[in-house]
Amino acid sequence: MVNAGIAIKDLPDGVQYHCRYADDGTAYGFFLNNTNEPQTISEVHGTDIQTKNIFDGKMELAPFGVSIIKENN
Repeated sequence: MVNAGIAIKDLPDGVQYHCRYADDGTAYGFFLNNTNEPQTISEVHGTDIQTKNIFDGKMELAPFGVSIIKENN
């Protein structure tokens, strides 16, 4: 989704997303679940840099969990 030229994500309540870019242009998405319930996040495309899990759609984020995704361009 794009709003005013800025890509935004439709996230469950209590989940934050921040994107950071490396010098080579690689995008890293930081997902933070600030709730005590697992949350399902849609439209995740990339590889979790900690677990090496590959996502092409939905991702389950544990209660108070954090995931850093090397996003596919």
